[in-house]
Order: sequence, then structure tokens, then C-alpha cells
Amino acid sequence: MGYLSGGISFEGFYTDIWKIDLDTLEWFQLDYILQTDMLFHRTAVVEETYLYSLNADFNDFNYTYSLEKFILSPPTLYRQCLEKIERSLNLRTCIASLPPSIADDLSSENHDPSLDI
Repeated sequence: MGYLSGGISFEGFYTDIWKIDLDTLEWFQLDYILQTDMLFHRTAVVEETYLYSLNADFNDFNYTYSLEKFILSPPTLYRQCLEKIERSLNLRTCIASLPPSIADDLSSENHDPSLDI
């Protein structure tokens, strides 16, 4: 899959987001629109779940940044649990009490040497 968003024409800014199936070369318009007019932006897709769009706008000699996040497909329950544990204030204690396979998933996604067990 590939994604395309934002841009500008003589008529104004584009706010739509498109996905292309690279096997069939079919385009699909997503149900989301960018909330900010974006011309010089970067888009990243994380784990086929989240689409992030970062815009850097330059006006009056100042940079303004905006970040938008879209959910492309709902994260799995397992992924949601990992995210909740990662945000825990006592992450080291949580990791120590988890089965090794789950602790490995947390360590590989959010590797901080101070949390190694």
C-alpha cells in the first residue's frame, strides 16, 4: 500500500487522503481529511494502523508545526495492551512481571537500555 495526501493547486489546498494498492494500482479515497492545509509535509504509516502527517509551515519568518494522526485500521487488542503498558509510570515493574514473549515485544518496540531485565 502507498498513501498520498495534501498538496496545492491554483484552486487551493487539497485535504484529501488517498491509498493505492500497489498490486492492482487501484486508488481509494479515505474517509479522512487533513484538518490543516499542508503543502510541505511528511506522512508516515506505522504498522498499517496509524497514519501521521507532519506539516512545517513558514509564515512571517516563523515555523509553525502541526501533527495529525489518523487510525487506518483499529489496532489489535494485543497492540492496545502493549501501548497501555508502555505508558505505565512503573514500566520496569510491569515488564518484569510479564511473560518473556510479551516483555520481548515491549523491549523491541521501545528499547531503552535502562529497562533491560
